[in-house]
Amino acid sequence: MVRIILSLLLVVFLGTETALRLFFPVYEKKLVIQSIPGLNHEVKYERNQYGFRTRSLNTKKKHLNTIRIISLGSSTTDQPYQNIEDMWSMLLENKLNDEFGKLGYKIELAARGREAETVRERLKWAREQLLDLRPDMVILLEGINDLRLKDSSRSGLSLSWMETCERLSQLCHRIHAVKKMFTDPPLPVLSLTNGGLPLRQEPDRVAQFSEGIGDLLRYLATNNIETVVIGQPTGSGGPLEKELMLYNDAQKAQALSVQATYLPLDKFIPKTPQYFFDEYNFTDKGSHAVASAVYPVVAQAIHRVIRKRALASN
Repeated sequence: MVRIILSLLLVVFLGTETALRLFFPVYEKKLVIQSIPGLNHEVKYERNQYGFRTRSLNTKKKHLNTIRIISLGSSTTDQPYQNIEDMWSMLLENKLNDEFGKLGYKIELAARGREAETVRERLKWAREQLLDLRPDMVILLEGINDLRLKDSSRSGLSLSWMETCERLSQLCHRIHAVKKMFTDPPLPVLSLTNGGLPLRQEPDRVAQFSEGIGDLLRYLATNNIETVVIGQPTGSGGPLEKELMLYNDAQKAQALSVQATYLPLDKFIPKTPQYFFDEYNFTDKGSHAVASAVYPVVAQAIHRVIRKRALASN
């Protein structure tokens, strides 16, 4: 009798989970209220089923005329204080589709940024999930997390059982959402604060970052994925800028070692509050400036992808 009941419960669970996934999928979505100069007051923060902020990459299947680009990085890639349409990656996608749409191509660009991940964790994710998405190109905007976070040698983040369940199950996602309705405090009004996490002083951090970004770049090159590396800019001078220069120099050297494209973004973005709302995160105007600066090198890389496809088809 117990076995029959357990079997019925399993059937009900699997049936419910399948129906939710097929017809009523729910992914990460929240409303952010903020009072930060240079940003919208209300922002709808959304990620899709693959953990991306995107308007176009919603299935792993890729059509022949599609060129798929994945942007990886930290909060400067995820841009949690901006609507999807105001992100530099989506503004870049608009520019690329305007150009390459005339040639019969569709550009899909998806951003995966994580505020608490180091480059080593990005490599771990890439090894586990990236190739399933069949990307033609990866854009890397790295450095600030490895500079700010305490341990750049971590290989992965530990998740609570609820977070793990929520990632795997639509039913868990809904149960957690209902729970948060009764337990979470009201939405805070976010405002700009000075400071941030203290700079790390350990001398081996740059070496760890260099090794990590090098391993990630070699992984992408081994899998024939075109790569553009963007140097992380800062909106202020002083110790942060000097420290970031070390990280940017390290990733530039690693990019050149695998013949990847490197763009020193700090040369294109003015260090003013119109473009940065803190030490390194972009305002909406800053996002437009990033998209404009990145566009030429990404367009060149897309032309290389097209040529590779033509050679492979002959």
